[in-house]
Amino acid sequence: MKKSCHISIGLLLSLMFICHSVYGWTGANRLSWTSGDSIEPAVAIAGSHDIHVVWQEDISGQGEIFYKKSTDGGNTWSIPIRLTWMPLDSFDPDITIDLFYNIHIVWVDLASGYWNIYYKKSTDMGETWSGPKQLTWTMGNTYYPEIVADQNGVLYAFWPKNPAPMDPNYDIYYKKSTDSGETWSPLQRLTWNSGGSTSPAVTVVPYEELHVVWQDSTPGLSEIFYKSSTNGGTNWGPTKRLTWSGKAYHPDICEENGDLHIIWYNYPTPGVYPDIYYKMKEKGSSSWSGLDRLTWTAGESLYPRITQVGLANRIYAVWYDDFLGNNEIYVKVKDTTSGNWGNVTRLTWLAGESSNPVIDFFTEFGPTYFIHVLWNDNNKGNYEIYYKKDSFFTF
Repeated sequence: MKKSCHISIGLLLSLMFICHSVYGWTGANRLSWTSGDSIEPAVAIAGSHDIHVVWQEDISGQGEIFYKKSTDGGNTWSIPIRLTWMPLDSFDPDITIDLFYNIHIVWVDLASGYWNIYYKKSTDMGETWSGPKQLTWTMGNTYYPEIVADQNGVLYAFWPKNPAPMDPNYDIYYKKSTDSGETWSPLQRLTWNSGGSTSPAVTVVPYEELHVVWQDSTPGLSEIFYKSSTNGGTNWGPTKRLTWSGKAYHPDICEENGDLHIIWYNYPTPGVYPDIYYKMKEKGSSSWSGLDRLTWTAGESLYPRITQVGLANRIYAVWYDDFLGNNEIYVKVKDTTSGNWGNVTRLTWLAGESSNPVIDFFTEFGPTYFIHVLWNDNNKGNYEIYYKKDSFFTF
């Protein structure tokens, strides 16, 4: 339902920064139509209308990476393009877009017989793509890579890697490219912990300021850790432990007007359902806030993602929860001016299991803001990719 702001001329100037018009969430739009499972979407936004999506597709029992885009803000979508034709499974894709509107993707592939990271790019907004480039040659395993681009167009890719198959002692590694993916730096190691360091998430602040969070079992149970660099990964600050509760998993991070925001799911005590937790660090501060608990359900709240709408002073958190009997996608919004979180909003009402949500935003002049969420759902028998968006503008 649309909510309008009725403003007299005399009040317009005094209210111009606090009046919001809300259009609300659209219905779910199905983006894939295949006989195999379509899972693990990743999204990147370019300009004010272009949405680029990659996901893992099951083709005759083998994972491949597919891509599609919308050039009108999610109203219509291109036909899907298959990006990988490797001899074995391709999975865990991620995507980013650089300053020059080049699209970059990374994924994990078994082509070498081990789980290694591969990369390709498009210089024409997804119409054509380069051949695959192998970034790692490990005898162990890698998975869930993350790729970001800073405002100079420099690319950074992070992933966890273990020294040998079945070895639980993963560490976080990364590479960067200063020439739009043509060449990549030697492999750099970010963590040197005695436990497993996995699930890295990264945000980059103009121009070379990197912030990384991950889960780590070094304390015995899994906790969230953080590290940062102010010079593009050449040097790193000390590792900081952010949680002390045990069983903290799958963090995500974003930056909003210099402030850092992180989110994860956590088991409060053994045997209790996991819930979503959040904390932040203000710009210029060296300390982090206390914990905000965002969910209190009688089910499992899992795999949160977070994004910022900095010009509107908002943070969006999205996750899935099974307290109603099957997994559904939920969202919660923080007003960073007041510091308050709004109510939880349920985004999916499909008959199947809705999971693996991702979220991103873009801004039009006005300013009008669009929030985009994608996920996979098996309400038709196999998993398919679905999409919906929210929009609002501020005066």
